Amino acid sequence: MLDLKKDIYKKFFVAVIGLFSVVFALAYVLLKDLLLEHLSPEHDNILQILDSYNTIWAEVLFAFVLFGIVAFLYIKKLHDALLEDLQHLDEYMQEINKKNYDAIIQIQHYTEFLKISLIFKNLVKRLKQKEKK
Repeated sequence: MLDLKKDIYKKFFVAVIGLFSVVFALAYVLLKDLLLEHLSPEHDNILQILDSYNTIWAEVLFAFVLFGIVAFLYIKKLHDALLEDLQHLDEYMQEINKKNYDAIIQIQHYTEFLKISLIFKNLVKRLKQKEKK
């Protein structure tokens, strides 16, 4: 079985970085070919145009890398928050399994997990009442 936490995180970044890299490389090659196709050989400034073209694409690449780093850090922050809430939910279910009905759950980030924890608390109350009988 796959570890869901690691699998989603890795596949997302591989897919996004791979997709943008392919699009970037394809756009660079196609635009360079298009530029060279429309320039006639008698132009003396072809090398200057190609240098400018490469400079522009270097700046685009830099912006892409910078955006990628910021996106990576943001997604990592969300990933860590998700793991923290999942860990709290897992610990709470383990405590319920040990019949510690007074266990406390602390969901801090996502309302979906808070809703799940409220459902668990209601179930725990019913279990506790049935055990008293």
